[in-house]
Amino acid sequence: MISDAVSLSKIDKIYNEAVEHHKAGRLPQAEALYRNILNNNPKHADALCMLGLLAGQVGRNSDALELIKKSLAIKPDSFLAHSSMGGIYHNSYKFAEAEAAHKKALKLNPSSPEIYNNLGDVLREQGKVTEAIENYRKALAIKPRDSVTYVNLGNAVFDTADVVTAMKYYQKAIEINPSDRNASSNLLLMMHYDPSFSRKALFAEARKWAEKFTPESLMANGHDNVKDPGRKLRIGYVSGDFKNHPVGYYIETVILNHDRKNFEIYCYANQRYGDALTLKITQNVDQLRNICALDDEAAAKLIIADKIDILIDLAGHTRGNRLLLFARKPAPLQITWIGYFDTTGMKSMDYILCDKYLILEGEEKYYTEKPLYIRGCYLCLEKPDSSPAVSELPALKNGYVTFASFNNSRKLTEEVILCWAEVMSKIPHSRILLKSRVFIDKEVCKRFTLIFRQKGIGEERIKFSGHTSTEQMFAEYGEVDIAFDPFPFNGNTTTSHALFSGIPVITLSGNQYAWRMSESILTAIGREEWVARTVAEYIEKAVTLAADFSRLAEIRKNLRNELLNSSLYDGKSFTSNLEGLYRDIWKNWCRS
Repeated sequence: MISDAVSLSKIDKIYNEAVEHHKAGRLPQAEALYRNILNNNPKHADALCMLGLLAGQVGRNSDALELIKKSLAIKPDSFLAHSSMGGIYHNSYKFAEAEAAHKKALKLNPSSPEIYNNLGDVLREQGKVTEAIENYRKALAIKPRDSVTYVNLGNAVFDTADVVTAMKYYQKAIEINPSDRNASSNLLLMMHYDPSFSRKALFAEARKWAEKFTPESLMANGHDNVKDPGRKLRIGYVSGDFKNHPVGYYIETVILNHDRKNFEIYCYANQRYGDALTLKITQNVDQLRNICALDDEAAAKLIIADKIDILIDLAGHTRGNRLLLFARKPAPLQITWIGYFDTTGMKSMDYILCDKYLILEGEEKYYTEKPLYIRGCYLCLEKPDSSPAVSELPALKNGYVTFASFNNSRKLTEEVILCWAEVMSKIPHSRILLKSRVFIDKEVCKRFTLIFRQKGIGEERIKFSGHTSTEQMFAEYGEVDIAFDPFPFNGNTTTSHALFSGIPVITLSGNQYAWRMSESILTAIGREEWVARTVAEYIEKAVTLAADFSRLAEIRKNLRNELLNSSLYDGKSFTSNLEGLYRDIWKNWCRS
């Protein structure tokens, strides 16, 4: 305890010591010192702020906001407090509040590249891509050799489907900082949106990433899990998306249907923020452990201590992944599934869960993992909690067909838009609805409108819509007659949502996992006729379907029931099949 008579310089020294612990990740030591200072001086604004920042780092966002607000009440012009508040709001998914806080911080310190970068992040989260890009450029004008900002700039440009320019920014980030694994992961991920990259090239890039960042020397030297092929198994799922996110909803049905007599379920959440789905998952597993504040070594030790038998990665190279945790091989068997769409490139990952449509015979050579084939489709779905009844076919009322894509804007490359415009040029008076987060940005909308114009499609035939609630999204599906699936990166959540709304989805099947996801879903419901093998066939299928209103009306009437009665919504059977695969690979490990 600090004595009452201690000098201001002594408190400053202790505060500086706390900050050093904080920066080094020694959070318990930092917290103890911050609290020690506050016990003697409750109005130490910076200690309050830093304690709030620490609380946010370990997921206590409400505590964090309360502490930082106390700090601001004492020191209202604190750059530290406003910038910290912006970070806490960002982590709490309160992006408008985060934007306001970062802008206040910039007024106090207009030469901070970090705040321009952070402001760019929250603007991008809201779909304000043009403004986000401007702020990233301002950050780089002050700090031109910052790889993190180049990655963020690449992400924002990628949101406009400008793959070529985004790739240049990722490559610049890697040039500045070759050890920036996120830049390398983003580059690898983005290559899947460009059909010019072969399977061989994608595999080579994945191996290059793994050899650089996950050397085999990181792997554990063995596991002492009891080799009993019939015992109760401990299954661990690792994700940053145990929340309102496609991965959260895919894994939900599995968790709800696991056989708890034979399987003990652990979830390792790499996320600071939870929601109703997080709570639902927490209530239906044996343990949910938050690992966002743990480094990879500490998280691996935790998993080893938990004696997990099979560990499942639900992120791959996407945001929030913990691939370096998997590189340490904390479990005897490791599987990648759902969150990514290709090989991780890592030798420590034993299997990739897939189906026979995603990885064809002979393609195993492009995976470091062994394909683990599940019967039917590679995923299973839960019925949405709230969605409207299927509406009457809009074309009957409108007198024209409305096409749509609710896919991420990154997938809408110029080649894809020109294909859709070609379809529309053959269907007089047809319209298209494009829905994605960035379509609140007028400049982005203008860019896409100009591509449509190349095929003679005027802006009066195009409608843009930004991010909305799930309920509003399903209401907008009520305006749609036919859904377009993008390529080479298909939809999966968007495909299932459209089908659930009674809307046929036209897809193009290609040469890689990500280019066959919709084919897998459509085949599972017996609608292979909507799967094209060439762009010409894609256009023909869309044009033929759009010309027959009576057929579209009949499809709309029956499609939801077809979906709900298919294997896609049979969570019990899917999970039983999955558990059978877990048991099979466990038996093989016990024999090895």
